[in-house]
Amino acid sequence: MPKHDWNSLQNYLSVHEKTLRRYENAMETVRTYMLDKLTDQYWTLTCKPLFLLTYKGNRIRVDIEKDIEIDPTVPNRPRARTFSYSYSAIRPGSANLIRYCSPHDDGHLKGSAPHHEFHHRHDFTKDPKGQITILGSDDWPHVSEFLDEVLRTF
Repeated sequence: MPKHDWNSLQNYLSVHEKTLRRYENAMETVRTYMLDKLTDQYWTLTCKPLFLLTYKGNRIRVDIEKDIEIDPTVPNRPRARTFSYSYSAIRPGSANLIRYCSPHDDGHLKGSAPHHEFHHRHDFTKDPKGQITILGSDDWPHVSEFLDEVLRTF
């Protein structure tokens, strides 16, 4: 089963909220997701800005944005999955640290950065432009994996 496969909508939303609650002790101010229903089939889930105090004592801003695809074909039990995402970690008053992104809509355009065609991780700690790591179609992190990386690394 793929890592980022369909889930029931109720479980999808519940897992995201439970995940954030696991990190409340590291949050400067406890936050939850904002849910915006664009259409019956497309929703957004965002949590930004979220400020974390890392294990090294640094204050890091985290932005989480997800576009959700809803499949309402199962009566009384719609399904959901992430089809676009961006997770960013930023040192306030400084610069980006890391960012994970899904393929961008402009990845097919001539002159577009080639990494926009793939899931990717930008590591701004190695190079101001961001060292890019291409990720496999199912290798991008869950929110909990991203938050763990931020707390450990910075």
